[in-house]
Amino acid sequence: MAGNVPNPELMIEISKFKNAFYTNLIKNPCGENNFDNWINVDRFEDFTIQDCDIGSKTTIDSKETDNIKKCFATQILQSLGGDLSKYDSCKIQVIDLHREGITQDFLDKYQPRIYLSEWFGRFDETKFCNEYSLHVFLFDSNFERIQRCACNHFFFGRIDSSEKNSFKKFEYVIKDYGKDVRYVVFMDGMFNGQVTDANVQLLYPNDAHLDSVNDVDRQVVSYRPGLSDQPATCSGYPVDHMACFDSNSCNSTAYNFLEDFDENYKNYFHAAIKKYQQTYL
Repeated sequence: MAGNVPNPELMIEISKFKNAFYTNLIKNPCGENNFDNWINVDRFEDFTIQDCDIGSKTTIDSKETDNIKKCFATQILQSLGGDLSKYDSCKIQVIDLHREGITQDFLDKYQPRIYLSEWFGRFDETKFCNEYSLHVFLFDSNFERIQRCACNHFFFGRIDSSEKNSFKKFEYVIKDYGKDVRYVVFMDGMFNGQVTDANVQLLYPNDAHLDSVNDVDRQVVSYRPGLSDQPATCSGYPVDHMACFDSNSCNSTAYNFLEDFDENYKNYFHAAIKKYQQTYL
């Protein structure tokens, strides 16, 4: 729960829509309801729903994994014919903070922190590592991406086949994002692995008790400055993710998303956003 008790004036404001705080705003985070509330971003649509047991695949002692029974998965076939890019898929969900009861005045004035987390893992039976990515964009009431660095975030993670833990947890806190934020666009991607328990929570505006998860030394994702000149490999295959390492700056992949991605992928993204808006919002 909250690490900081809000002042009386702020508590009065929070009491008007307190149910929106400290609860997961992502619907169907583990795939228990198949693909409800998710839209696939690309043309391959090869996510599947699988059983998973995170507790037996990580040394992290966390009771939160006890109730996680399902995962979204993409897997490289043992026969590696064809285009490997089809095993790298993304899915998207959009949260309307107004629908959760938060007013625009409150969001603009207090800018409550937005906590993100998700578990990602690799398959034990394959020789390949897995690659996880997450884009989080903040949109305004016109359903347009806000052109500010603090409103565009990208994260990248990998678990090599030699690592003991075949599941890891990603965490981050978005703060100081400025005015006009209404929608949180959560787009996660996976290459040869599983993702589950996607989590987006609003924290009280003055609650900084989770800010430490943003410390790069604690992150499971590879975006630390200074690593961009080191070539990455994935089970012998060269991997060029240099653009990922300058994450969360004005030069990041997320901030320059519309400019850097190829035209086809941008079209898939916009089509997915439109389809989600028409289907769920």
